[in-house]
Amino acid sequence: MYGDITQVDTSGASQTTASQDRIPYSGVAASEKMAQTDKANVSKYIGIISQVAGETGVDSCVICGIMSRETRANINILSSGGFGFDGCGYGLMQVDKRYHTLQGGPASTEHIRQATGNHIIL
Repeated sequence: MYGDITQVDTSGASQTTASQDRIPYSGVAASEKMAQTDKANVSKYIGIISQVAGETGVDSCVICGIMSRETRANINILSSGGFGFDGCGYGLMQVDKRYHTLQGGPASTEHIRQATGNHIIL
């Protein structure tokens, strides 16, 4: 494990980020509200998230948080090819095609593994 995520000090979502969900406040409370909104989407991938977390030592909460922030853990917002709005970020965790050779489908174990920085092939 890389560290205890509960020990990370954070100021939470900015007002700009929170306003994407029409939340009229910022900070940790706004982050918690956004996480609650994304919980159902993230839950669809909990098996893959848990597997990759176990393989890599990256806390599953970190993986969930990145997935939530990057795509709201919603595969439906990606293009049919799996890319985000700018055409460079790929998959639920938005691996940038300009800097990486993409691995797996946009919601696959391989993609989540690549996004954690570990390239373990089982």
